[in-house]
Amino acid sequence: MDKKMNGHLTAISRKGPSAPLKIFLKNRLFSPTSSIIDYGCGQGADVRALNSTGFTAVGYDPHWAPDVELSASDYITCTYVFNVIPEGQREKTLQKIKGLLKKGGRAYITVRRDFSKDYATGKGSQFNVTLNLPTVFKSKGKFETYLLQN
Repeated sequence: MDKKMNGHLTAISRKGPSAPLKIFLKNRLFSPTSSIIDYGCGQGADVRALNSTGFTAVGYDPHWAPDVELSASDYITCTYVFNVIPEGQREKTLQKIKGLLKKGGRAYITVRRDFSKDYATGKGSQFNVTLNLPTVFKSKGKFETYLLQN
């Protein structure tokens, strides 16, 4: 199975914001005038939720939204993306995200915590990922959010 090619198949269709985004909004992590990129936005539910609540957000996804023009942003969300990226590509992705942050910017990278070992499905592989970054939120058995600062 080509793990890189199947990652986009894991993107689910949501009507509302993801659980991590709900926590970010509840805790007011973003200032109202800040720019936000949802990196690996999938089908765009979090981008739609951010824009509908008054933020300026754009989504990038190599499969679902590859032609979006990105510029440096104050914040980047990256939700459940690293769980579908093979280990050899994670550092490169972290560097891309860091390169898109404005000086003093913050990226919130959320990984799934509802499984304990790598596995494959018909929709693609899921990897149990731990990043060498500070944890800012943890929902036991659901997800963990790391902070990447520029």
